[in-house]
Amino acid sequence: MDWVREKLDAIDEQYPPERVAASKERWTRMWNGEKPLDRHPFAFAPISVNWYGVPESWEEWLRDHLDDILSRKDVLDDFIPTLWVGCRQSIMPSIFGAPEVKRGEGKEADYCCKRILREVADIDALPEPSIQPGTPAREVVSLQQYLLEETEGRIPIHVVDMQGPADVSGKMWGYDNLYLCAQDQPEAYHRLMTKVAEGFIFFWKRQQEILGDCFVNTHLMNWMPRSAGATASFDSMVMISPPFYEEFYLPYVMKIGEAFGGITIHACGQFPALVEHICRTPFLKGFNTSEMSLDVVLAAGLDRSTVVSTCFQLEDVEKWFDCIRRNSIRCDSQIYGLWPSQDPVSWTDSDWQQIHACVGRVHEAAHL
Repeated sequence: MDWVREKLDAIDEQYPPERVAASKERWTRMWNGEKPLDRHPFAFAPISVNWYGVPESWEEWLRDHLDDILSRKDVLDDFIPTLWVGCRQSIMPSIFGAPEVKRGEGKEADYCCKRILREVADIDALPEPSIQPGTPAREVVSLQQYLLEETEGRIPIHVVDMQGPADVSGKMWGYDNLYLCAQDQPEAYHRLMTKVAEGFIFFWKRQQEILGDCFVNTHLMNWMPRSAGATASFDSMVMISPPFYEEFYLPYVMKIGEAFGGITIHACGQFPALVEHICRTPFLKGFNTSEMSLDVVLAAGLDRSTVVSTCFQLEDVEKWFDCIRRNSIRCDSQIYGLWPSQDPVSWTDSDWQQIHACVGRVHEAAHL
C-alpha cells in the first residue's frame, strides 16, 4: 500500500542506519555484559499505541504503530522501530485445542480459554501442539505474515506474548488444580509441564520461521539481541515459594533457555523472595519486573550476572541511573512520563520544547 511505503520512508529518514546501529550496539553491549558504548541505553515508552492490545483491524493496527513511531520525531533514545502483535491469553492454550473465551467488546475485551483439563487422565489426552485454522494461534501468525508482507520486510516484528508453561497450564486447568497436582501427583504435573514447554518451543520456532531476519525475540519492552535467547512470562511466580520454584518451575525455565541459548523471565507483581533463585537459573540472561524497583531487586539478590528490565518514571531518572552506576547493574530501561498526552497532533511548540529539555536531562543522567 502506498501509505505504508510513505510512512516507512519517513521512518527510515527519522531512524537512519547509523542511529539504529548505535542503539543496537548499546543494547547488545549491555546484554552481553560488555563495556558501554557511550552511555547506558534507554527508551521512552510508546505514546498512544497499546503494545499489548488485541487488534480489531490489522490495517488500523499497522497504521497506529507506524504513526506512533513517527510521532517520536527527533527524540533521541534507543528505541528501535519495530511492530508488535499484541497479547492474548488464549493463544498458547489454542495450540492444544482449548477454545477461546472472550468477555467484553472492543478494546476493553478480555480473552482467555475454556478449561480442557478436568482430571489427571486428561493430561495424556492432550493433542500434539498445532496451529489450526480459526484459532488465536493461527490469527497471530497470520497477523505477523500480514505485517511482514505489507511492510515488505522493512521493519522488524516481535514474537507474540506467549506466556510460560505454568501460566498456560493454569489457564487450561485452573491454578488450584495445577498446584494440587504438583503436590499430590508430581509425575503427572511434570508430564503436563513438559508438553506445554515443548509447545512453547514449537510455537516460538514457527514464528521465527515466518519472520526470518525480521524476527524480534522478545515480547517485552525494548529490542534485544538474538544472543539474549527467548523471553517467557511466569506471572504466577507471585503465588509460589522458592522451593516450589526450584522443583516445579525451574526445569521448564531451563528447558526453554537451553532450546534458545538463553531465557529472560517476566513476572508481574512483587516476588523478592524468588529473585536470588531466579538469578541462579542456568541459561538465564535477564528478568523483567514491572512492579519491583531496582533497590528492591538489589536487596533481594540481583547482581551483574543478570540483566534486569524495568520501568522508570521520568521524575526518578537521576535516582535510578545513579543506582545503576553505583551498583554496576546491567539494566534494560524504559522511561514513562515524557509525553504531554496521547495525542501528538495536539502538542504545541511549548510541549516540544519541554520534551526536548526532558530528553536532554535523561541523556545527562544516563551518561557514564
